[in-house]
Amino acid sequence: MDPTLSQLAPDRLTARLYQLRGQERRLLVDLLWHLAEVDRRRLYLDMAFPSLFAFATGFLGYSKAAAFRRTTAARLVARFPIVADYLADGRLSLTTLVELRDVLAAERLGEILGRAAGRTEDEVKELVAALAPRPAPADLFRRLPASPVPAATDEATGSGPEPAGVIAGAAGAGSRRNRSAGAGLGASAATSSLTCSSVRPAARPRISSSRSSTSTSRSSTSVARFHRPSARWSATTGKRASRRAAVVRRNAAALL
Repeated sequence: MDPTLSQLAPDRLTARLYQLRGQERRLLVDLLWHLAEVDRRRLYLDMAFPSLFAFATGFLGYSKAAAFRRTTAARLVARFPIVADYLADGRLSLTTLVELRDVLAAERLGEILGRAAGRTEDEVKELVAALAPRPAPADLFRRLPASPVPAATDEATGSGPEPAGVIAGAAGAGSRRNRSAGAGLGASAATSSLTCSSVRPAARPRISSSRSSTSTSRSSTSVARFHRPSARWSATTGKRASRRAAVVRRNAAALL
């Protein structure tokens, strides 16, 4: 710290500060010209930096925000040299110049610089918005889908909506019961059909193939054999009938 600063009169101190501020602006313009020349020659590549921004942060030690403002302003100064005069006399600051980066054009350069001269950062932002209006940003809020109304709880039993697993199990059990009931109804219908069929007279079998005709003949033979009386049974029956006839004749003769 300069020990003479404490001995300076207030007016001289402020005047000195204003003088240094002017020197700072001129030094800033000189710095921007040097950065523009480094960018034109791409000297940062020789120093193993991929860009002018990386050179400003890695070699010159600027923060990212400061490096962005200075590299952007350096390219604007190289593109529009008249901008350097506005920076040197204070009509534009480094921040306001960077705000104008998207609206500066050669055909309207004097008009835009004249309207931005001496304005604050917020006023320059409003000017940029008027010169180059942008579409309204997309709404970040969206309507959520309507949530389902919860089922009312039974106050008497205290039961609420059943869990999904319970509901699925009940639905499965109900479907199984329905299938069982359907099978029972089908069985009952089949039994009723069989009963009705047994009451009706049997229809004569239809011979549709040699196999069915063979089975029918075998069944008829079996029935015939079952109902055909044997010779011994026929003789015994005949003797009994003769005896009953003789008894009847004797009784009739006695009555006469």
